[in-house]
Amino acid sequence: MDYSIDLNRILQEKKPNVNEGEDIRHLLSDDFPIVPAYSLPYTVNDQNEPVFMKKK
Repeated sequence: MDYSIDLNRILQEKKPNVNEGEDIRHLLSDDFPIVPAYSLPYTVNDQNEPVFMKKK
C-alpha cells in the first residue's frame, strides 16, 4: 500500500517538523485509525515530499 498521498497531505497542511532520513510513518497515526504496521519506511526528500526510505 502506498501512503505517500496521505503523507504528502499531512506535510502540506500541518507542516510538521521532520528531517530527511527520519521515518515519518508516525504522522499517519494522528489522522487515521489504521496505521502502516508492515509498510516500508517513509522519509522526506530535500523538497519535503514523502519518499521511501533507502537503506544506506
